[in-house]
Amino acid sequence: MAEPVVVDASTTPSDSVAGTPVVVDMPATRPDDDFYLMEFTRDDDNFTISLASWTQIDQSLVGTDTMALFWRIGDTEPSTYDVTISGDTAAEKAQNVVVRISGINTADPIGAVGTKNTGSSQTATAPAITAEAADSLILRIYACSSTYFDTFSAGTEVARITSETGGWPAYLITRESSPGASTTTGTETAHLFSSGQSWYAITIEILAAAGGATEEHFLTLLGAGT
Repeated sequence: MAEPVVVDASTTPSDSVAGTPVVVDMPATRPDDDFYLMEFTRDDDNFTISLASWTQIDQSLVGTDTMALFWRIGDTEPSTYDVTISGDTAAEKAQNVVVRISGINTADPIGAVGTKNTGSSQTATAPAITAEAADSLILRIYACSSTYFDTFSAGTEVARITSETGGWPAYLITRESSPGASTTTGTETAHLFSSGQSWYAITIEILAAAGGATEEHFLTLLGAGT
């Protein structure tokens, strides 16, 4: 089997969003049975996020910001989704992205998930996981408060990044191949431009379909705030 590949990502612009729902753009091309991963960040810690028909992986505070991860398998996807905010709905800086991944196991798309790391040092560390399969895709997903990520572990392939300044929350998604079934990935790091800001990092394994994907790797730097 071939490993899943990151094919495309949405380009929702950065915005100072008030009220609810917050509208999130999907990628321009949205095939059924692909895997869609949404990372949503908002500069506030007094609210919760819900997203109908998506499965939540995590929702965490990152300093005074909030980060949430959701996924779904494509099924007649619309061009946008509405993210519902409960609690503080005042205008706040927000950034989000939806990454599309092809060649996934639609019945069981997520393998190992690491225990999230958080901190306030200038280096964010994504946890190690023990991969379940040899042909899977390993994603390292980061978020930070009021700064951005400027350098990464050697050999890192960036799937999606923002580089806003001026107090915006930021995100980074990198990808790598599985080290092999029942094999530990090790940790990976991403460096923050500014010190003293809070960060979040998690590692997620995406499992391949039988036969895998046929596309070449297409890693995009399109993004909110770029």
